[in-house]
Amino acid sequence: MPAPLIGWAAMAVALAASGEAGAPPLVRTAWYWEARRRDDRAAEAWEAVLRSGDRPDALAAVGGQRARAGRLEDARGYLARLARRWPGSPEQAQLEQAIAIGARHGALLARAREAARAGRLEDAISRYQELFGPAPPPGHLAAEYYEVLAGVPRMLSAALAGLEELTRRVPNHVRYQLSLARALTYAPATRMEGVRRLEMLVEDRTVGAEASAALRRALAWLQPGPETEGHVSRWLERHPSDRDMAATQSQRRASAGIDDGYGALRRGDLAAARRAFAEAGDHDARALAGLAIIALRQRDYSTARLLAERARDLAPSS
Repeated sequence: MPAPLIGWAAMAVALAASGEAGAPPLVRTAWYWEARRRDDRAAEAWEAVLRSGDRPDALAAVGGQRARAGRLEDARGYLARLARRWPGSPEQAQLEQAIAIGARHGALLARAREAARAGRLEDAISRYQELFGPAPPPGHLAAEYYEVLAGVPRMLSAALAGLEELTRRVPNHVRYQLSLARALTYAPATRMEGVRRLEMLVEDRTVGAEASAALRRALAWLQPGPETEGHVSRWLERHPSDRDMAATQSQRRASAGIDDGYGALRRGDLAAARRAFAEAGDHDARALAGLAIIALRQRDYSTARLLAERARDLAPSS
């Protein structure tokens, strides 16, 4: 990972280190509009915040909006106020970068988004890096940046840290919740947590369709087990015509049964092993191989040979 990417995640957390729970209502309003990517409305809210006194996040946000609009003199005025009171702060770096980019922001952002849509995630991240420089992403772009970052496995931890901070900052915003839940499903260690969060979002009118699509993908990635069975069963209750998912569930059940059969073999319980392998049917190579092992242990060599040959025919590369 390029060094600046790590810095962005740490700096993004630092930007909200003052504690979102005690943030003034106008600040929460500004975060809300940033979450909706309404740069204009967010700037209005931040300007209202500044009328009550300077804050580094508000100065960076309003100054950044001015810079993106090409109003660089105005932006430099906000930077001067920021540098006087909070020199060397992450917000100062953020605003300095916004001024350096100026009105080129729109074109650079379009290139980053185009690369992300095309699945060229490394390229997209490089273009975001060009846009943000050493500063953290501004609020109105933070969620989309972290979602792109989450698509690259070695960058997932930094992406999750950024998305978790956003959901703490604006806890009731479903798009931030969706972004975090979707990213959690990308890694086996957090996948089940992501599935649980997506299940809570599928009925939401704003993000329900996106949450359902992400949930279905994640369910296909889960390993067999009782919890997986429960999640898939709930999906099939809502989507009874989903034949592919029903078939996947049947395969998982068969695989779990075969695992139980091999566990019984290790314990020496041949009767339990035979029942488990028989339930998997005669078209599963692992089950047939298990039955062949049972026949070998019982010294029924002709049956063992026949079962082993059938297993080999079904899975010649296994």
